[in-house]
Amino acid sequence: MDIDMTKLRMLYGSLIGMREALALASELFYKTLGDDYSATVQDLAILLSQDLSRFQLPEKIYDKYGYESLLRAKKGFLEGKLIPLISFLEYGYHLNEEVAEVGTLYSQVQNVGVNSPFGTSRTSTDDVFHKWYSGISSSTGRRFQYLGGYKCRGSF
Repeated sequence: MDIDMTKLRMLYGSLIGMREALALASELFYKTLGDDYSATVQDLAILLSQDLSRFQLPEKIYDKYGYESLLRAKKGFLEGKLIPLISFLEYGYHLNEEVAEVGTLYSQVQNVGVNSPFGTSRTSTDDVFHKWYSGISSSTGRRFQYLGGYKCRGSF
């Protein structure tokens, strides 16, 4: 079965956004964030054709805190499910590789320097790093990346 990687990346991005929103919360999060998380887990389960119930939030975690009438829950409930789900997606579906690829190449450029297409040596990291080109091949549909006009990484 083929997985719609665009949809998977979108759902993964939603989870990353939820993680960042949760980091801003002091000790509690609102039920609306929990509901969004639960809907995302359900969408992932359908997309991946897998049982992801181990990542679902427990049923009765919400309560009224303080003077507010809105339901909230302790942050640890969501963190305990959200962080393992993100790791599951990153390691199971390689959703974090693109960031690692660019970081690795940037480190290599910093340490070694790159020859330009015109035969002069470039040692400025900024000069080289901003020569990145990436896209999708019209003939194969696969992703590619170029540095300074020369292919330095194959499709991934």
